[in-house]
Amino acid sequence: MKCPEFEQAFKNLPPRRRDVLLRMLKGETDAEIAQALGIGESTVRKYIERIGQDFELGGDGTGERRSRRTEIVTLVAQHKPELLNESQSQPDLLPRSVNSENKGLFEASFIQLVLKQPKEDLATVLQQLLANSSPQKQKKEFANVLNELGHQIYMNGDIRSATFYLEFAVQFNPELPSAHFNLGSAYEKLGHKEEARQHYTIVASQTNVPEDEEHAVYAAINNLARLHILQGEEDQAIDLILPRLEQILPRLAHLGDRAVRSALHKNLGWAYLYKGNYLEAGKYLLKAIELDGNRPDAHCLLAKVHTAQGNYQAAIASWKNCRELGDNLSMAYRFPELDLWQSEAHAHLKSSP
Repeated sequence: MKCPEFEQAFKNLPPRRRDVLLRMLKGETDAEIAQALGIGESTVRKYIERIGQDFELGGDGTGERRSRRTEIVTLVAQHKPELLNESQSQPDLLPRSVNSENKGLFEASFIQLVLKQPKEDLATVLQQLLANSSPQKQKKEFANVLNELGHQIYMNGDIRSATFYLEFAVQFNPELPSAHFNLGSAYEKLGHKEEARQHYTIVASQTNVPEDEEHAVYAAINNLARLHILQGEEDQAIDLILPRLEQILPRLAHLGDRAVRSALHKNLGWAYLYKGNYLEAGKYLLKAIELDGNRPDAHCLLAKVHTAQGNYQAAIASWKNCRELGDNLSMAYRFPELDLWQSEAHAHLKSSP
């Protein structure tokens, strides 16, 4: 159904069917709608079937109420998203971009749809929207919303749920760097390193990205180098970062991003440490700590450099920083190697005089 036909069908809805539709968009169950309108649940189901027929949805709805609801919501999201905004109260928790005043009504409405629908229904809604001929601008709006929501859920520690939203985000906009980076990070947390590597590689190869997406490109280069090191590919990690460093660092300074600058130096130091080049390793690790002294991994690695050089007093000081800073690090920023290094820190500090 095209937008003009949908508008006409909506305009022609009898008042009671319109009431049922708006309550359905709020996420009310058949029982809740029946109680609110003083009718039976079987009558509500008949109204939903007739609304589907009014919108030219196929089938008679028998045994398909869940599907029929999903199809109706999909049509509303596509052709009249303001209905979602009118029919639902503002959620308590929204991504920043949705709360900001410069975002359009469609995006704010869609996030309400996302938060209201059960995940199994939402998957059907999103698959149908992907399959239809929505304008590219609209699909990019879907991607932005899903990416923001997925990132927020990731930061709250629910990695599997975050992955659900981020996988759809990259389908709606395969060229959105931050969505690929966020999905790569989620896959890495779940132990799916090959999938993480694929998404980091997509981002790292992108050029001419908008300024607000540059961070994702540089962070992906950093994380891809980290995966190389974990695979014993120190030379590949160095080759990935070092030739780009002079170009990347001024851009990150312009963006005010000390964290990624520090992480790039940390990974160079880590790679040189594993190659046995302790002088270069120490140089880059000290720079990482200068840029962000609160990152425990750089202190852990510097402790290893000091130990290899026989500077045990400096090593103990670095192991202490490794242990204390690591204990306070959010789970969103923790990776398995840090747990291993902290165990080493505890062992070294326990055995030190």
